Amino acid sequence: MERIETTDQEFINENFDEVSLSGQDFEECTFINCQFNNATLNDVNFTDTVFDGCNFSMTAFKNTGLRKVQFSNTKILGIHFEDCNPFLLEMAFTNCNISLSSFCNLNLKSICFDECRLIESDFSSANLSKAIFRQTNLDRSVFFNTILEHADLSTAVNYSIDPIRNKLKGLKVSFPSLLGLLEGHGLDVIL
Repeated sequence: MERIETTDQEFINENFDEVSLSGQDFEECTFINCQFNNATLNDVNFTDTVFDGCNFSMTAFKNTGLRKVQFSNTKILGIHFEDCNPFLLEMAFTNCNISLSSFCNLNLKSICFDECRLIESDFSSANLSKAIFRQTNLDRSVFFNTILEHADLSTAVNYSIDPIRNKLKGLKVSFPSLLGLLEGHGLDVIL
Protein backbone atom coordinates (compact mmCIF):
# COMPACT_ATOMS: atom_id res chain seq x y z
CA MET A 1 0.00 0.00 0.00
CA GLU A 2 1.44 3.36 -1.03
CA ARG A 3 1.67 6.04 1.66
CA ILE A 4 -0.25 9.29 1.23
CA GLU A 5 1.96 12.37 1.75
CA THR A 6 0.59 15.78 2.71
CA THR A 7 2.95 18.76 2.95
CA ASP A 8 2.44 22.37 4.07
CA GLN A 9 -1.33 22.13 4.53
CA GLU A 10 -3.57 23.85 7.08
CA PHE A 11 -6.59 22.00 8.46
CA ILE A 12 -9.16 24.15 10.32
CA ASN A 13 -12.21 22.82 12.20
CA GLU A 14 -11.86 19.37 10.59
CA ASN A 15 -13.56 16.42 12.25
CA PHE A 16 -11.43 13.25 12.27
CA ASP A 17 -13.45 11.59 15.08
CA GLU A 18 -13.40 7.80 14.74
CA VAL A 19 -11.55 8.13 11.40
CA SER A 20 -8.45 6.14 10.43
CA LEU A 21 -5.55 8.11 8.94
CA SER A 22 -3.25 5.08 8.94
CA GLY A 23 -0.50 5.04 6.34
CA GLN A 24 -0.33 8.81 5.89
CA ASP A 25 2.54 11.28 6.31
CA PHE A 26 2.00 14.92 7.30
CA GLU A 27 4.95 17.32 7.06
CA GLU A 28 4.93 21.02 8.00
CA CYS A 29 1.15 20.90 8.50
CA THR A 30 -1.02 22.82 10.95
CA PHE A 31 -4.21 21.47 12.54
CA ILE A 32 -6.39 24.14 14.20
CA ASN A 33 -9.47 23.26 16.26
CA CYS A 34 -9.61 19.74 14.81
CA GLN A 35 -11.26 16.76 16.49
CA PHE A 36 -9.46 13.40 16.75
CA ASN A 37 -11.62 11.63 19.38
CA ASN A 38 -11.28 7.85 19.08
CA ALA A 39 -9.40 8.35 15.81
CA THR A 40 -6.84 5.80 14.60
CA LEU A 41 -3.47 7.41 13.89
CA ASN A 42 -1.56 4.12 13.69
CA ASP A 43 1.47 4.20 11.37
CA VAL A 44 0.99 7.93 10.69
CA ASN A 45 4.02 10.24 10.60
CA PHE A 46 3.75 13.85 11.74
CA THR A 47 6.89 15.93 11.11
CA ASP A 48 7.25 19.65 11.95
CA THR A 49 3.52 19.70 12.67
CA VAL A 50 1.45 21.97 14.94
CA PHE A 51 -1.79 21.01 16.69
CA ASP A 52 -3.57 24.05 18.18
CA GLY A 53 -6.92 23.85 19.96
CA CYS A 54 -7.40 20.21 18.97
CA ASN A 55 -9.02 17.35 20.87
CA PHE A 56 -7.36 13.93 21.16
CA SER A 57 -9.35 11.73 23.52
CA MET A 58 -8.71 8.00 23.45
CA THR A 59 -6.89 8.32 20.12
CA ALA A 60 -4.78 5.36 18.94
CA PHE A 61 -1.10 6.25 18.36
CA LYS A 62 0.40 2.82 17.62
CA ASN A 63 3.73 3.24 15.78
CA THR A 64 2.90 6.91 15.14
CA GLY A 65 5.86 9.15 14.32
CA LEU A 66 5.84 12.44 16.24
CA ARG A 67 8.90 14.37 15.07
CA LYS A 68 9.14 18.01 16.09
CA VAL A 69 5.45 18.18 16.96
CA GLN A 70 3.98 21.09 18.93
CA PHE A 71 0.72 20.68 20.84
CA SER A 72 -0.89 23.95 22.04
CA ASN A 73 -4.21 24.57 23.81
CA THR A 74 -5.06 20.93 23.14
CA LYS A 75 -6.96 18.26 25.07
CA ILE A 76 -5.03 14.96 25.04
CA LEU A 77 -6.77 12.44 27.31
CA GLY A 78 -5.92 8.78 27.82
CA ILE A 79 -3.16 8.60 25.21
CA HIS A 80 -0.50 5.86 25.31
CA PHE A 81 2.48 7.79 23.97
CA GLU A 82 4.69 4.76 24.65
CA ASP A 83 3.00 3.11 21.66
CA CYS A 84 4.44 5.81 19.35
CA ASN A 85 7.43 5.19 17.12
CA PRO A 86 10.41 6.17 19.34
CA PHE A 87 12.62 7.08 16.35
CA LEU A 88 13.31 10.87 16.44
CA LEU A 89 10.41 11.33 18.88
CA GLU A 90 10.24 15.03 19.74
CA MET A 91 7.21 16.81 21.20
CA ALA A 92 6.44 20.00 23.12
CA PHE A 93 3.24 20.93 24.95
CA THR A 94 1.87 24.39 25.80
CA ASN A 95 -1.34 24.94 27.78
CA CYS A 96 -2.53 21.36 27.21
CA ASN A 97 -4.59 18.95 29.29
CA ILE A 98 -2.64 15.67 28.96
CA SER A 99 -4.34 13.85 31.81
CA LEU A 100 -4.62 10.08 32.17
CA SER A 101 -1.88 9.61 29.57
CA SER A 102 1.17 7.36 29.62
CA PHE A 103 4.78 8.16 28.70
CA CYS A 104 6.29 4.93 30.07
CA ASN A 105 9.75 3.87 28.90
CA LEU A 106 10.14 6.83 26.51
CA ASN A 107 13.27 8.89 25.94
CA LEU A 108 11.92 12.43 26.44
CA LYS A 109 15.15 14.31 27.11
CA SER A 110 14.61 18.09 27.16
CA ILE A 111 10.84 17.82 26.60
CA CYS A 112 8.89 20.93 27.62
CA PHE A 113 5.51 20.98 29.32
CA ASP A 114 4.47 24.65 29.63
CA GLU A 115 1.36 25.44 31.71
CA CYS A 116 -0.04 21.93 31.27
CA ARG A 117 -2.27 19.63 33.30
CA LEU A 118 -0.73 16.17 33.64
CA ILE A 119 -3.21 14.73 36.11
CA GLU A 120 -2.76 10.99 36.79
CA SER A 121 -0.25 10.55 33.97
CA ASP A 122 2.43 7.86 34.07
CA PHE A 123 6.15 8.54 33.53
CA SER A 124 7.45 5.18 34.80
CA SER A 125 10.90 4.29 33.43
CA ALA A 126 10.94 7.38 31.20
CA ASN A 127 14.06 9.47 30.61
CA LEU A 128 13.04 13.04 31.47
CA SER A 129 16.54 14.43 31.96
CA LYS A 130 16.61 18.18 31.32
CA ALA A 131 12.81 18.19 30.93
CA ILE A 132 10.97 21.39 31.82
CA PHE A 133 7.64 21.32 33.67
CA ARG A 134 6.85 25.05 33.66
CA GLN A 135 3.77 25.89 35.78
CA THR A 136 2.50 22.35 35.23
CA ASN A 137 0.13 20.45 37.51
CA LEU A 138 1.39 16.89 38.13
CA ASP A 139 -1.31 15.84 40.60
CA ARG A 140 -1.29 12.05 41.13
CA SER A 141 1.15 11.49 38.25
CA VAL A 142 3.41 8.45 38.61
CA PHE A 143 7.20 8.65 38.66
CA PHE A 144 8.83 5.26 39.19
CA ASN A 145 12.34 4.44 38.00
CA THR A 146 12.19 7.75 36.12
CA ILE A 147 15.29 9.74 35.18
CA LEU A 148 14.72 13.37 36.16
CA GLU A 149 18.36 14.46 36.26
CA HIS A 150 18.74 18.22 35.67
CA ALA A 151 14.99 18.51 35.00
CA ASP A 152 13.21 21.70 36.07
CA LEU A 153 10.20 21.34 38.35
CA SER A 154 10.80 24.70 40.05
CA THR A 155 7.35 26.03 39.07
CA ALA A 156 5.51 22.67 38.85
CA VAL A 157 2.89 21.83 41.48
CA ASN A 158 1.25 18.84 43.15
CA TYR A 159 3.95 16.28 42.38
CA SER A 160 4.97 13.37 44.56
CA ILE A 161 8.30 11.85 43.56
CA ASP A 162 10.16 9.29 45.62
CA PRO A 163 13.88 10.24 45.59
CA ILE A 164 14.83 6.63 46.32
CA ARG A 165 13.00 5.13 43.34
CA ASN A 166 13.96 7.81 40.79
CA LYS A 167 17.15 9.49 39.57
CA LEU A 168 17.04 13.14 40.64
CA LYS A 169 20.62 14.45 40.48
CA GLY A 170 20.50 18.17 39.62
CA LEU A 171 16.68 18.31 39.75
CA LYS A 172 15.44 21.90 40.17
CA VAL A 173 12.63 22.24 42.71
CA SER A 174 11.27 25.08 44.82
CA PHE A 175 9.65 25.40 48.19
CA PRO A 176 6.88 24.46 49.13
CA SER A 177 6.60 21.98 46.25
CA LEU A 178 9.85 20.47 47.53
CA LEU A 179 7.69 18.67 50.09
CA GLY A 180 6.46 16.45 47.22
CA LEU A 181 9.84 14.70 47.41
CA LEU A 182 9.28 13.81 51.06
CA GLU A 183 5.72 12.54 50.76
CA GLY A 184 5.38 8.84 51.59
CA HIS A 185 8.40 8.71 53.90
CA GLY A 186 6.43 9.17 57.13
CA LEU A 187 8.10 12.47 57.98
CA ASP A 188 6.37 15.16 60.03
CA VAL A 189 7.65 18.41 58.51
CA ILE A 190 7.27 21.46 60.79
CA LEU A 191 7.50 24.87 59.15
